[in-house]
Amino acid sequence: MKISLYFGYIAPYILLVIFNSIIIYTATRYERKHKNSISSSIENRSAKRKTQMTRMIILITFLYIITTLPNTIVTGYLYNTVVRLDVGQLIINLINGIHFSYPAFNFFILFFSNKLFAEEVKFMFCRGNRNRVFSVSRSNTKGSTLNNGSSLK
Repeated sequence: MKISLYFGYIAPYILLVIFNSIIIYTATRYERKHKNSISSSIENRSAKRKTQMTRMIILITFLYIITTLPNTIVTGYLYNTVVRLDVGQLIINLINGIHFSYPAFNFFILFFSNKLFAEEVKFMFCRGNRNRVFSVSRSNTKGSTLNNGSSLK
């Protein structure tokens, strides 16, 4: 039990923190390097997209740690102690609820941080003709174009 707890639950958290630290370090170095240089607007847009993607990855990873680590600690180390409490079952249900809410948080993070994802969701749910499926293709530099010719902006 202890080996699976360490390698199945604790080790991934440690690896996530290590790799996120590397991402943060690399991203700040990249931002400082390109902030001081004069570059074209295409390079600026590319740098901005990379920065946004990095922030989104870091946010999703930290959200994963925040929502799943309490469940790991309680079920791995403190379960017997918590169950004996008067409100033990309530605490376990609350922690499980937080743990299983992580996938729902991912949807909202993507919706609010990724313009293309938000546009696709709006397009799926806000259009009158819901039976047609459109794919997104990058046909020009000003914006994405749907295969029916309408533009996403």
